Amino acid sequence: DRIQQAGGFITARSGSAVSVARSWLSSHAAAFSLTKAQVAALAVDRDHVLPGTGTHTVTFTQTYGGVPAVQGGRLDVAVTKTGRVLAYSGDPTPGTAVSGTWSLGCSQLRVSSITRCASAAFATCGEAHM
Repeated sequence: DRIQQAGGFITARSGSAVSVARSWLSSHAAAFSLTKAQVAALAVDRDHVLPGTGTHTVTFTQTYGGVPAVQGGRLDVAVTKTGRVLAYSGDPTPGTAVSGTWSLGCSQLRVSSITRCASAAFATCGEAHM
């Protein structure tokens, strides 16, 4: 989805590009099927300044229990150097729960087990014996 106003800016605010973008998203949270609390919890993935313009592209990512969303959950807001929201694009995921399951392959399990054993050995003996 993309929001852009023909011939002008969507809005103007003061503050850092991240705070302007988050404030704008919060003001329009219902349009994205998000709550204000969900907007407040968005992780800042990137705040990139476009060379020559001073416009920031702020990228937010939805997280669930500290885990970033994999499909959807990305919101980009373009904020000018004067604090005006120029454009939005994104694919937020409505809801407050994660669906699906986690699965680890054999190599991931081995690395996890080795790490746990090394940590336990270090905690017990003060040094790792491997």
